[in-house]
Amino acid sequence: MTNGKWANMTVVTAEMIGNEYPKTFGHYHTKTINETTRVLIGEGIYQIQKKHFNTKGEWVHNMVDAVYLVKGEPGDEILTTPDYAHSWTNVGKYPLVTYDDWRSGHTELDYEQIEKLHGMAYYITSKNGTLELVPNQAYKDLPPPKIVSAKNYAELVGLS
Repeated sequence: MTNGKWANMTVVTAEMIGNEYPKTFGHYHTKTINETTRVLIGEGIYQIQKKHFNTKGEWVHNMVDAVYLVKGEPGDEILTTPDYAHSWTNVGKYPLVTYDDWRSGHTELDYEQIEKLHGMAYYITSKNGTLELVPNQAYKDLPPPKIVSAKNYAELVGLS
């Protein structure tokens, strides 16, 4: 069934947390390794944000250059490359189940800035049954998110 490619399975419940859709914690890719995620069951939004570096090449933790909200459905595969953070949000009525091929392990540093900033760039919430994006005020100068399909994301960032 997995053909040896997949290393991990993630299940995100469909239970709302107040007005916020349930999500994974999120982490940055600080190593030079890609990660591919495949949606098995459910509907989700894969929030991907690109690190911002200043003119000296130093990472500015509370800024991002781009935010993509990738709509994922069964069969979609999404690639995360170094210098990006990602998190899954379940926006469906049933659990969201994904596989990924990450085998190298993460360090505390991969999660540290997401924790310090209280999450990713946008919170995905529901207002009167309608999906709403709430900017995380811990970030400066947030770019507007680009809402795209998995295929369009790959084309936008030159991965297809």
